[in-house]
Amino acid sequence: MQRLLLILLSCPIILFGQISLGNDQSICFGDQAQIIASLSGPAAGCSGSADSLVTQVAGGNGSAGTTFNVINTSGSSLEITGISQGGTYVMTNELMEVWMYPGDIYAGPLPIGSPPYSGWTLVGSANINVLGTPNSFGYIPINGVIIPLGQTYTFRVQRMTGGSVSYTNGTGIPGVSMWSSDPNITITEGHGGGLTDWFAFSPRCFNGSVHYGGGASWQDLNTGQIIGGGDTLSYYPTQSTSIAAFVDCNGQLYSDTVYIEVVNTNISSTGT
Repeated sequence: MQRLLLILLSCPIILFGQISLGNDQSICFGDQAQIIASLSGPAAGCSGSADSLVTQVAGGNGSAGTTFNVINTSGSSLEITGISQGGTYVMTNELMEVWMYPGDIYAGPLPIGSPPYSGWTLVGSANINVLGTPNSFGYIPINGVIIPLGQTYTFRVQRMTGGSVSYTNGTGIPGVSMWSSDPNITITEGHGGGLTDWFAFSPRCFNGSVHYGGGASWQDLNTGQIIGGGDTLSYYPTQSTSIAAFVDCNGQLYSDTVYIEVVNTNISSTGT
């Protein structure tokens, strides 16, 4: 409860009634609690489950970075929360950057000269580790990138300290041909290139994953830990607790809580 009071004091603009977690629940110890955040009113337009689209990570080629389009096919505005670099190259504590162009750079003549090019913004950076195996990715968090419904943004993911990132030679049209897709986003084939020329080689295909979506941020109020993101939470609490969901929508913070009672089934009995 002290943790919740701190949240309320630090975020005074908090509204109830626009988000509902349903009724309190009772579960047996070791079982899963599933909670769905239902949004209504002004908050309804801010729903969206957090997810990731992973491309093929076969490698085969590489240079300092890869440029590609991300198309929002979700039916609503979509936040890009991070990009992970994968592939066949090993990277240890390597500084990575993500640059974003708020539109389709392939819709007109490609930029020339020395990057960063006009209109591009640095939206994320991180030191990452990649083992060069199919399930190894280095995560680069991204802030403030929301692709409007049906729109296309272009991204450049690059390694800053020398060496190459892994990518795959394509067969289609950069910025147009689909490289990977799901119901919410499409990643296109694109370009590979060095730090001084982002568009040197094509078609080249990004090896990694794009993380997207909003929805609620979930917190276990007993421990104070953030335990998930998205519109649905699947959770295995070890003791009875209160769960809070927060949705930040256009500067308004919506919140609701639900109590999960964990019933201990280790009950012994005697007699005949």
